[in-house]
Amino acid sequence: MGGSGFWPDFFTDSMGAQGLISLNESLYKNWTKVLFGYCDGALMQGGNDSPIQYKDTKLYFRGGKIMRSHFTYLINKYQLDKASKILLTGGSAGGLASIAWGNYLQ
Repeated sequence: MGGSGFWPDFFTDSMGAQGLISLNESLYKNWTKVLFGYCDGALMQGGNDSPIQYKDTKLYFRGGKIMRSHFTYLINKYQLDKASKILLTGGSAGGLASIAWGNYLQ
């Protein structure tokens, strides 16, 4: 799959926004919700500028920079910094990354 270019900017309940991220969930329906799908296997924590060579493959660990750029994008495009209540969540490694990055976002 290799990318998220096919993802919409906003999910609706009919597209699978259920449970905590549902638009109709009473406790969180007025919160700003950020959903990170699967991310890199290092939970978006990497910060090495140079690749690491493993056998015939170069591995890049830049997840931390990517995650900070996600937040910058969300602030610039959607004014995330103006939100008073944010639900940060995700799927698979993206869910674990949302826990790891919650304090940074705060």
